[in-house]
Amino acid sequence: MEACIYIGTASLEWCRKYFPTKAPGEVPIAGKEWCAHLLDLCSMMECIDKLYIADCYPAERLATLSHRSGYWSTELSYLPTAPCASPWELLQEQPRILCDRQKELLLFWGMPLPNLSVPGDLLRDLRPANPQARDLPAGVYLWKDGEFYECACPLHRLNSVQDYFDLSFTFLRSPGIYILPGYSDQKDEGIGRNITILPNCTLEPPLIIQDNCYLGHNLTLDNGVILGRNTLVDDYTTIRHSITLDNTYIGRRMYLEDKIVCGNRVIDVHTGAFVDLQEEFLAMDSRRKIFDRFRVAGVLTALPLVILLLPWYAIGLPFKRWLDKVPFFRLLFRVYPKCWGVLAWKTNLVRVGAKDPDYAFRFMDRYLFPYEEKTREQGDIYYQQHRTISLMLGVVCRSLLKRLVQFSELPPDTPVELPPKLRVHAPTTETDVKPPSISESDVSLSTPPQK
Repeated sequence: MEACIYIGTASLEWCRKYFPTKAPGEVPIAGKEWCAHLLDLCSMMECIDKLYIADCYPAERLATLSHRSGYWSTELSYLPTAPCASPWELLQEQPRILCDRQKELLLFWGMPLPNLSVPGDLLRDLRPANPQARDLPAGVYLWKDGEFYECACPLHRLNSVQDYFDLSFTFLRSPGIYILPGYSDQKDEGIGRNITILPNCTLEPPLIIQDNCYLGHNLTLDNGVILGRNTLVDDYTTIRHSITLDNTYIGRRMYLEDKIVCGNRVIDVHTGAFVDLQEEFLAMDSRRKIFDRFRVAGVLTALPLVILLLPWYAIGLPFKRWLDKVPFFRLLFRVYPKCWGVLAWKTNLVRVGAKDPDYAFRFMDRYLFPYEEKTREQGDIYYQQHRTISLMLGVVCRSLLKRLVQFSELPPDTPVELPPKLRVHAPTTETDVKPPSISESDVSLSTPPQK
């Protein structure tokens, strides 16, 4: 059996309104992408050997997701598809989905999540449906022996941001057959990797804290909290019954309750209203000041740097091709020319915020691990909110001294090649052989019985 995931145009409206930077399949339910939950379900149903994802994901994101969740045994294939009003139009647009007439096709139409006790209950109760209907509700459908059926199982439906919010906390408290992210030996709690929790934090389950999160001093997380990857929550902040998506910064002394925070967007789930916070109101205006103590300290620090590092830079530059693999020289080749910009009063010694274009060092340079760009931007924002001269000097010194004694090559930034069983197919080209199209005579249509 094969399966296909397709989000109808009606389901896209609220996703595009509230999460414009995310593809619909990327919207996380209880910290895990909606599409990933369906992939888990298909993997648990051992009868499904191939899954098509139609117009839900960028192909690169699908490959990354497949690599991260290596337990999937289902073959994945991404199909860029134009908007279709009915399953019949989808098959005309992508005839290769049902090119083998002997195979069954399971179709996830819209944004449903089956509410099951065991995966096998999905196909237990079938009723006839019309694949040409343009008002077909979101649900799970089966194409079998030329007939089109609706799977009459209970569904979690996602038709609004309120549905999304409620379903996330339903999964947080009782996920059922679905697998939530994180690791923990306690119920209602999932903790990811590389988590920093400073003293005097109050963490009350249920909660999910995903990878690369940073929690400052004196925080309170209770009544159900979901923190996405690369989330930074600053000191003295209280979060109750709220969700933060990936790559989000929560400032100091904030209070959030019944909110969704996606980047710089704060959403009130009860009213549906949202506000976009611009980073400019937090940005430092020090560039326009005649005297700036941080710029002065940066110049006084950069002056001995350009003198002491000049021999290293001059000797290493002719051998840059080979020395670029050494952590110290890799950093040196990047920051040394910019130190002259610091002396010219044009560049910050350490980046201030995520939108500072002129800088030499970054806050996350003081760690040897090559964090992804979004995590590094979170560090830049944290430095902006906590900037002191001692912290600036600490970033510079730790960045150089750690790499001075570290001569092994850093882990690669590029993803590792996928194992053979997790094959992700790119979209077909015009030169590919296309399967024959499906005509109405190939598939008999059945209408639902009259009540």
